[in-house]
This record gives sequence, structure tokens and C-alpha cells, in this order.
Amino acid sequence: MGLHSHPVHCLPVRTPTLPPATHTNCYVLGPPEALVVVDPASPWKEEQEALWAQLQGMGRIAAILLTHHHLDHVGGVQDLVARAGAPVLAHPFTAERVDFAVDRLVQEGDTLADWTLLHTPGHATGHLCLWRPVSGELIAGDMVAGQGTIVLEPPEGDLADYLVSLERLAALEPEVVYPAHGPKLHVEVFGRYIAHRHARSAQIHAALSAKSQSALELVAQVYGDTIPKFVYPLAARQVRCHLHWLKERGQAQDTQAGWTA
Repeated sequence: MGLHSHPVHCLPVRTPTLPPATHTNCYVLGPPEALVVVDPASPWKEEQEALWAQLQGMGRIAAILLTHHHLDHVGGVQDLVARAGAPVLAHPFTAERVDFAVDRLVQEGDTLADWTLLHTPGHATGHLCLWRPVSGELIAGDMVAGQGTIVLEPPEGDLADYLVSLERLAALEPEVVYPAHGPKLHVEVFGRYIAHRHARSAQIHAALSAKSQSALELVAQVYGDTIPKFVYPLAARQVRCHLHWLKERGQAQDTQAGWTA
């Protein structure tokens, strides 16, 4: 049996992620004698025990790989290390941001079995995707979501980097995309995300004027009643990311009083 014959196993675990998502997908790759567990995510004991019960019947865990450092992706790492004794692998930028040991630093172009690691910053500086060219499968982490949304929060969240990463992933033309939240997706999702981000930037640019406005004030103009008001602070983080992108292109000004055209 060839390496590419081994299926991708998706084991969703409940995590403190952003609503409406309630779970993070933990992926298990490779042959039973050398499994790679991607993002053992839950910090909650009952979820960790349920994940371990499933993993025990699948084979020997050879490595634990992190797509990035956010809690809803790494919350169960230390528990799984204690149970399985497997080394933790992560990008150097991710290793700097977690409070546990990373045993091996990995980056662009490194391989695990027949999966190639891709460094895809934008959501997180150390974000990694996994690409299996023999089958056209892509594990996309938090680049896109099958449920919920992807938050870009400055200074780490960078819209310019995110758009470049999305375009790069789209160019791979994957047959199937496995996100960190929700069901599997298809290649068209990348074009949709790129178009959405450009449309949002245009909306925010149109809302700017000579009068200084905060990101929260711009949320009211751009989103209005399309989202509940308790979501406004989260939306303001997204707006700030777009504002920084507009500023880099000379289309917005950041003053002490707020943002202007």
C-alpha cells in the first residue's frame, strides 16, 4: 500500500473557538505505524480523553504537528504528549508563542510522509498548511473555514500576507480542502475569500471621510444591522486589519483621533 493510500482522518473536538463554530478538527495522517496528529486542540479534559480513546485504535503516534499557536488549536498538546510521548513540531514563529516545549522546528518545504509543509502567514505569522500533491489534498488550518469566519487581528493578522497566502493555495488547485472548523471544502473557497476581503476593503474605504472615525464607528457604517451589536468589537478587529491594508496603499490615514480618508 502506497503512502498516498492512507486516508485523512478528521476527529472534531469541542474547543473554545469563535461562534458559530464549536469544534476544531484534529486531523490524523499517515500509516498506522507512524501517525501524525495535526492540532490536538481541546483544553477540556473530557475532550482530551475522547480524542485519546479514538487515537489508541488507530496506531502509533509518531509526531504532533501544529498549524499555528491559537488556543483552539493547541489546547490539548500537553495532554497528548504526556499520553503518547510524541514530539511536537511547529514553525519557529509558533514555537515562540506557545508555553510548552516544541521539539522540532519545521518550515516551508519540509515533508511529513507524503505531505509538504507550506508557510502561509496572514492569520498567524507561523501558520502552516499541509499539501499532498499525489492526491490533491490540502489541510488548510485557519486559512478558510467550513463554519464560522477567519479573524485577522493586527498586528499579527495581516491582510496583505493573507491575500498572498490565499492566492498561493488557490493556485495549487486542490481537489479537497480540509479546514480547521466545519466540513471539507473545495478550491473555489479561496476565490470567494479573496473577493470578499477586497469587497470589504472597498466598503471601508467608501465609509472613510475627512472626519476622524474609530474602527468601531466604521463597523456601524459598514456592517449596520447585518450583525448583532455584541459582535461589533470582533468586527472592529477585522476593520482595523483592512484599515492597515488601506493605509499601506495610501488610501487611509491613521490620526490620533481616528481614521480618515
